[in-house]
Amino acid sequence: MYVRNLKRLNWVGIMYQSVSYNKYELPKIFIRNGRECFFDPIRKKLILISPEEIVRQQVIQFLIKDMQVPTEYIEVEVPMSYFKKGLKGRADIIVYGERDNQLIPLLIIECKANHVPLTESVFNQVIRYDEMIFADMIMVTNGIDTIFQAYCTSTKLYKTLAVLPSYKDLVERQNLQIVQEEMDGLWDRPVFYGNYPSQIIEEFKNGGWIGEDTSSQSHNFIVNLMGLLQDQRYSLRSQSFNGINLIEDGGLRYMSYGNAAGGTYPGYYRYFIVEDKEGNHQIVSMSIFATAKTINDPVYGTRKGITYLVVAIDDFDKSHNSLQLSIDKYVSVGKMECEIWHDGTLTAGKKGAVKRDKVIQFIKQKAPELVNEDNQIILGVLNHSREFKWKHRDVKLFVANLIKYAILRDDFRKGYLE
Repeated sequence: MYVRNLKRLNWVGIMYQSVSYNKYELPKIFIRNGRECFFDPIRKKLILISPEEIVRQQVIQFLIKDMQVPTEYIEVEVPMSYFKKGLKGRADIIVYGERDNQLIPLLIIECKANHVPLTESVFNQVIRYDEMIFADMIMVTNGIDTIFQAYCTSTKLYKTLAVLPSYKDLVERQNLQIVQEEMDGLWDRPVFYGNYPSQIIEEFKNGGWIGEDTSSQSHNFIVNLMGLLQDQRYSLRSQSFNGINLIEDGGLRYMSYGNAAGGTYPGYYRYFIVEDKEGNHQIVSMSIFATAKTINDPVYGTRKGITYLVVAIDDFDKSHNSLQLSIDKYVSVGKMECEIWHDGTLTAGKKGAVKRDKVIQFIKQKAPELVNEDNQIILGVLNHSREFKWKHRDVKLFVANLIKYAILRDDFRKGYLE
């Protein structure tokens, strides 16, 4: 089978469609072996009820009642091996059309439970299936947010639809209105001030970028750094810097990375493709997140609302936080400069916390320039009296050190767990 070259998701112009799934009546509930089941109207069999299955059944009703898709052109839980022997994976829902008495895939749909964010990895899953069946139209939803996209052959990118299509639109491939991608539509970085106004600080708190209990002394640093990471108008040029070979600044993508404690941080990350000393390519992502302040919470107990700089690394099967640096603890803010450091705190999977001196010694051996005489890992010293820009040497050195430290922490974990 011929597979087109690297279909990619385009995060510029992403727009959620307004679909009210709760208005649809779910199938009748039956009991089998003491467990609740739906009778699926498409598969004509009992299906165990799960959060994802609820969304799947709501989507089926949306297809039938709103998009006017005939039920005979809807297929659920479709193995990719149906299209070619040996292919792996299973599409949630495929909508077909008919041509010359043959069914032709028109739309492939990926359904997730309400609590699952629609990250790039979710899109990558449905795009991988689309590369096998060439529907050229995808839809992803978690029952709350819904995104429709059509594949553009000229740009090799998926473009978001501005208006929900009908089944007729899918068949005829007409009246598909694409969201216009304009630079003016990108996020506006706050204008730099020595002290950002309280309105900006409140916006960052409400946006989940500044913790409720984070010291006001760190607020300007957080706004300045987050502005650098989130601004897609400017990028870090490909270069080698302090032992890090930057191949590409990929801009933003919506991802969710977890830590050893089970927490996750969904949001927009700035990601970089780098080449390590062994010639392997790594994707390293970074962003800033606030944790919620809780009091006597049944899960989290009582904790402060603080702010983290999260650095994550992608692997083949799963991705994870390599570094979760507390800005409240590890950023020392002076009048003109701020120092970002770390003490080597690290958790290695089920083995739990690792002694910090072991991590420090490993970093000393691999990157001695990062460790000072007090055994602190110094990641950067930034002049915060000006707006952070990619052209600044101190900014480039800080980002390079963050990437290097995150990769080394992963190397340590792998060796420690073996």
